[in-house]
Amino acid sequence: MFVLRSENVEAWNNRITCRTNSALRVWNSNHVKFHDNIIDSFHHWSAGGPGIQIEKGPDSSNQTAIVNDVEVYNNTICNSFGPGIWMPDYDESTSIGDQGKSVHIHHNIFYRTGTNPSITSIGGIVANGFNGTLIENNLFDRCYGAAIYLTSPPEYIPAGGLFKITVRNNTIVNTQEGTIDPNGTGYAAINNFPQIYDLVLQNNSLYNNVRGDYKNCTSTTYIYVNPLADQKNHDYQLLSVTGRWDGIKWVDAGKDIAIKLNNIVACIAPAQSVSPIVNETQITTNVSYKEFPSIYGDRIVWQDYRNGDLGNASWDIYMYDIATSKETRITTNKSWQENPEIFGDRIVWEDGRNGNQDIYMYNISTSTETRITNDESDNTHPAIYGDRIVWERHDGGNHDICMYTISTHKVTQITKNGKAYNPAIYDDRIVWEDYRLADEYDLSSSDIFKYDLSTHRVAQISTSGRAHNSAIYGDRIVWYDFRNGNDDIYMYNITASSEIQITTNISEQEFPAIFGDRIVWQDYRNVQYNPDIYG
Repeated sequence: MFVLRSENVEAWNNRITCRTNSALRVWNSNHVKFHDNIIDSFHHWSAGGPGIQIEKGPDSSNQTAIVNDVEVYNNTICNSFGPGIWMPDYDESTSIGDQGKSVHIHHNIFYRTGTNPSITSIGGIVANGFNGTLIENNLFDRCYGAAIYLTSPPEYIPAGGLFKITVRNNTIVNTQEGTIDPNGTGYAAINNFPQIYDLVLQNNSLYNNVRGDYKNCTSTTYIYVNPLADQKNHDYQLLSVTGRWDGIKWVDAGKDIAIKLNNIVACIAPAQSVSPIVNETQITTNVSYKEFPSIYGDRIVWQDYRNGDLGNASWDIYMYDIATSKETRITTNKSWQENPEIFGDRIVWEDGRNGNQDIYMYNISTSTETRITNDESDNTHPAIYGDRIVWERHDGGNHDICMYTISTHKVTQITKNGKAYNPAIYDDRIVWEDYRLADEYDLSSSDIFKYDLSTHRVAQISTSGRAHNSAIYGDRIVWYDFRNGNDDIYMYNITASSEIQITTNISEQEFPAIFGDRIVWQDYRNVQYNPDIYG
């Protein structure tokens, strides 16, 4: 995007790869906001310049423009050929402080910026001719040239007085020398024109910058300390022996690193979402088969074969309480009870005691069991939320989703295409595995679909054609997917319309369930045909 001579410009929530020029660029414009964007480049000689460019200069009538009120925040800029942000001023003689002012750059992440081997003005932020710029609470990792680089081509050296730029509370690590002209580069901050620029440096955290901290500038309030972040994976939240604060709670960092409070004064937790930390815990240790877990709060349920034998297909439902570490057997009937789901004090499952498959419900508080369905068709794969139970109903070769309201005893058919399997429900949303897109060449092609009870709208969630057994909690939908040649767990965020892969182990991970920030699934990494429950 290149905006010229405009006001009230905003660009946000974009994912941009530079092919040429800049990702976001404004010239002689005011009241600009660039935020929550992810910007990178691709490795080619023509792969563009800065990630973001804020420039000022005379127009065609040689009139000097005023650039005022520009805010850049919550962006991730990486692998750019030019600087992460470039702020050039092309006024040769009329550039005075009030004409390029009030630029605020904060809470951004810059890594590996300035990779172009043919230019010298590279770095995290390269600026000339702007006054009153505030650069704070940013993270700079492995920028080439310098993280902060105040320089100018000789023909555009600004005039009109002293230009003040404040750089404070940033973390600057691993700065590298420039490629084409390494001499004099590789510092955290460089001021090539100290007679023009008043570079104020306050409370910056510096570490492992190849040539040193500052060139032609000084600071007495800086900290030189390892920022204790997972720089390899570009996760810059601080780590400690007890974990880290993710904005809501403490989570286990999985690393044996200790820090002292007085060492993190200037280190930042950027206002930028990061990839989740996944911590796995084995729930079951019994040598029997365990399958199809479900979770609500601190309670996990699954089907267990420990009471069966070769002549008796007796699966039972078991429950484990995370808070008390107590395991409880829920069903004792000698037939099979499979595919349990839990919500609150209620557990539902499919039951074979009547010769076909019916849906049953158990109340934990009252220890009472209730039969929900009573017909000749097979009713399988139940799910429960609040007052509603949904399940898959088999009618000949057709498979559709039905819903039962506990308080009214009313049954409602949700799908009618005959190709819907394995439903799950949360509030007014029902999700399931659907084969409607399968054709004669790929009968196994299935994806996850969603139905909204309040709007009566159907939406397709996955597009891999290999998605199975979805579960839902709030805005998050999980399923297992065969797109990589083995089954992995994936998650989709409805509000953000974004998908991420949860598991990467080369064995099979299947049949996920979700509650809050916890996902559980059955996992075959330990014994090939005997899965365990992981979370």
